[in-house]
Amino acid sequence: GALGLKHYTVLSINHWAVSLFERNMIEKKLRFLSANDRTLISNFCDSGTGRKAIEGAWRSLYGWPVLCKA
Repeated sequence: GALGLKHYTVLSINHWAVSLFERNMIEKKLRFLSANDRTLISNFCDSGTGRKAIEGAWRSLYGWPVLCKA
């Protein structure tokens, strides 16, 4: 209730999913990439502009999260 979830009738406990990305996953999950590519991705994630670009790309695919809408 504190987040206002009760006001979204289309939301159900059965439809929630969480995805998490941590920087150390670049080395663990992207081993198939060259070391140079992994370094490039790490540098991109470390920059504010890079993180905003990643977030913008995610939102262009999936839309704005429900709790971020005004």
